[in-house]
Amino acid sequence: MYPCQKPGGGKGRRDGMSGIIGIVCGSHLSAEPSALWKGLSAMAHRGSGAAQILFFDPASGASRLLHDNASPEEFSPTRMIAAIGACGRNPPLASADGRFVLALDGRIYNAPELLAESRSRSLPPDSDQDAQALLAAFGRWGSACLPRLVGMFAFAVLDCKMRRFFLARDCFGIKPLYYSLVGGFTFASQVGGLLEFAGASRRANPQRVYEFLDQGRTDSGNETLFSDIRQLPPGHFLEVPLDQHARPESSPYWRLSLKPGAALSFDQAAEKLRESLLGSVRLHLRDCGTAGSALSGGIDSSAIVGAMRAIAQDAPLHTFTFVAGSAEQRFEWDEEPWADMVGRATGAIMHKVRISPQALARDFDRVVYLQDWPFGSPVIFAQLEVFRAAREAGISTLLSGQGADVLFASNPGLWIASLMRRGRLHQAVRFIRGTSAAGNVGARQLVLAALVHNMGAPARTLARRLLRRPADLIQTSWFRERRVSFGGSQKIRGPSLVRSAMSDLLTGMLPGALRFEDRNAAASGIENRTPFLTPAIAEFAFSLPEELLVAPDGAPKALLRSAMRGLVPEPVIARRDRMGFPVPAQQWLSELAPWVDGMLQEAAVPVLDHTRIRHAWADFRSARDCSWPASLLIWRCLSFIGWARRFGVVFD
Repeated sequence: MYPCQKPGGGKGRRDGMSGIIGIVCGSHLSAEPSALWKGLSAMAHRGSGAAQILFFDPASGASRLLHDNASPEEFSPTRMIAAIGACGRNPPLASADGRFVLALDGRIYNAPELLAESRSRSLPPDSDQDAQALLAAFGRWGSACLPRLVGMFAFAVLDCKMRRFFLARDCFGIKPLYYSLVGGFTFASQVGGLLEFAGASRRANPQRVYEFLDQGRTDSGNETLFSDIRQLPPGHFLEVPLDQHARPESSPYWRLSLKPGAALSFDQAAEKLRESLLGSVRLHLRDCGTAGSALSGGIDSSAIVGAMRAIAQDAPLHTFTFVAGSAEQRFEWDEEPWADMVGRATGAIMHKVRISPQALARDFDRVVYLQDWPFGSPVIFAQLEVFRAAREAGISTLLSGQGADVLFASNPGLWIASLMRRGRLHQAVRFIRGTSAAGNVGARQLVLAALVHNMGAPARTLARRLLRRPADLIQTSWFRERRVSFGGSQKIRGPSLVRSAMSDLLTGMLPGALRFEDRNAAASGIENRTPFLTPAIAEFAFSLPEELLVAPDGAPKALLRSAMRGLVPEPVIARRDRMGFPVPAQQWLSELAPWVDGMLQEAAVPVLDHTRIRHAWADFRSARDCSWPASLLIWRCLSFIGWARRFGVVFD
């Protein structure tokens, strides 16, 4: 049994997957009941369970349950100025006095402690414990409860007494929350749901579209690829009065400090990291039934599996591994042998997931819709199949190694850039030799990657293009007419390049990766938990000097590897190659050639240069350029075309 696990999962236990919506009516915003129900229906994939909507009745000053056959009189503007709803396993929860109504998507891992600390006895006994704890904490401390929460969450509270909405999102953005200010205020867990009932248009945001096509970046700040849709940034909250139409502004409740911490030796830091990760994994295993993990064979997922086994030595442990090859065809970068090594060492029940590219072609439109945004690699589909396999095996909770790449400096180019900036050229050369000798990244790529971090914007753009070798597939004139900035992100400054760049990745790269996992997990009925992503672990990692994060010989994540010694097989700890989540993108494109032909022939997206895309595709098929970077560019264009078609995006 896992820590705090009750037989059968515990009374009132629900998986932390839901879709939430809400509305504050404005003069131009339609608030028809059918639209609200349609919005919830569009997010039904986020979890099974009944959908519920409650609306605020200003006549009584209380919330009332909205029925799907509500009459127009019952739902008229004079009777309803706001509503809140949820679908999935966490229906809206009202406090005993009726003042607060909570819609929660996610889990609060320290719920028992919060309930005890808040000393609340006025909540329904059969409701979800996480929702009980959050509602009690909010009732006692208001927004000050947010730093006390340990979990993954996006939630909204309708305060009937103060006549306002309060919305918040977890520190890292593990759970999503989008909103629109067109004609009023609307919010939802996913863009697909929000578009069904909000007054927002489907007009594209030119700057964000360019950044995706040029850099593959979709999550940055509060803007999105739609001009009228925003997202609440991680670690922020938002208050929206029901009776005023002033533009609400989000406020941060948590910011990651870049200040150095107490001086520690390498061994002391490794021991502290080990204790912190084991404590976090123990907390994330609460009330999860039989748990599993997506195991790639890299150090991140292997660390999670090793920690799970150390904490629950006799509990069943399932691992799920995507296998790119087959008995007939093996790839040299296939991580199956490494995953097998970890599985055997931990006594895990191992599951192998093999998929065909034809399955991706069949499910392409659905995958695009589930993700909300386009994506740059078919790895998204492979991950979705891993989650589906877990659910088919009867597992509803997986622990993920997501976040370790950002927290423990996995980027070798970043470290080389730091050495160059500090004038340590001899160390930089040694590092380049050691890293390239591992066979994963060539010396030329390492140097170019380092230059990207140290150059000004124009030179960085050139270096990035040389590094990725992209064809020019963007209709540049369209973006120039809309005054899009082509400069890219600013040069990273500050005394610690590694920590500053890690902070940039935390707000840029990580939210996108978390969004992929959230959508795939929710659509598969899986609750995906991320033990690396707690404020305590992040603050500890960012407090360390650069020299403790990367070994002098180029071994990335040196501290994490040392911390996991004894829990993870030594060959995995000693690995120098870095594969991420490898998928045969090139081979899949070749096998799906007729499907790709059809996608490109029918496409008519004005921001893309379709002539050059077809030329790039012809070069790929004829083997003139069938490189990995070329395949990813084609995949990026395909997903963008699919997204524009599926969501009816307007490029005006």
